[in-house]
Amino acid sequence: MSPELVAFAAVAAGMLGVRWIGSRRGRRGLEAARLDHGSPDPVVLAVGAHPDDLEFYAGGSLRLLSLSGARVVTVVATDGEKGGSLPDLADVRRREQEAAAAILGLSDVIFLGLPDRGLARVQEDLEAALHAVWERVHPAVVFSFDPVAPQPPYVHPDHQALGRAVLRVAAARASAGEPPARLYLFHTRRPNAAVDVESVFDEKLAAFRAHASQMTRLEWLVGPVIRRTARLNGRRAGFRWAEAFFVCAAGDPAVWFRRQSRRPAVRRLPGLRWPRTGRGAA
Repeated sequence: MSPELVAFAAVAAGMLGVRWIGSRRGRRGLEAARLDHGSPDPVVLAVGAHPDDLEFYAGGSLRLLSLSGARVVTVVATDGEKGGSLPDLADVRRREQEAAAAILGLSDVIFLGLPDRGLARVQEDLEAALHAVWERVHPAVVFSFDPVAPQPPYVHPDHQALGRAVLRVAAARASAGEPPARLYLFHTRRPNAAVDVESVFDEKLAAFRAHASQMTRLEWLVGPVIRRTARLNGRRAGFRWAEAFFVCAAGDPAVWFRRQSRRPAVRRLPGLRWPRTGRGAA
């Protein structure tokens, strides 16, 4: 069985059958997230480790943000060149990422070209590249992986390295006097907010399936996993379909410390407010 199939099987087991791992508070109801970017020309930065990460974990939220008028800038740290055996796979996956971004209405896609399955070895280069992007776009809202309390059983070292880099860069920029970005950390076992994505759920699925090089053997798995996850998140927040996040301000010590305790503090934080759109069937 290929490493990719093993990884996705682990995701399926976690999403479909494994009981929620974490504190009892992590299993309680989620607050509805609301967008409050505080800017007439908001910039949202979405940072993924591989092509398809953002669509899987936050595609609906990013689509809603683009519909609200925000400029959504996507950063993909690696080209996912180890995610299959097709010739020129890195180029193929870049084109797929651009197609997915077009479906979601995202503004820009920035490829860092760092080594797949090797982000932990190039942490300094990764953080330097993120600083450069931050300087260029000055994001008010940032989406990325939760490196402190990731959701088992699928914990990828690239996801962890990327999440750590994003938190460090965000905290450093805030400490230097920039307005602190609001962070939405996904793939988390301790979410405190959920986004209603029912109206854009079909677009989320279409964007994920735009990564055709990854769908050849795994299409049968994608629908059940994404739908089951969205349904569970939605049930906890009173929605039909939802994406879940740990929401915090850049530099908030709760990210590193309180969430690692047995009973983490979950505070009411401002979040995402979406425009009212038509209810879509999924």
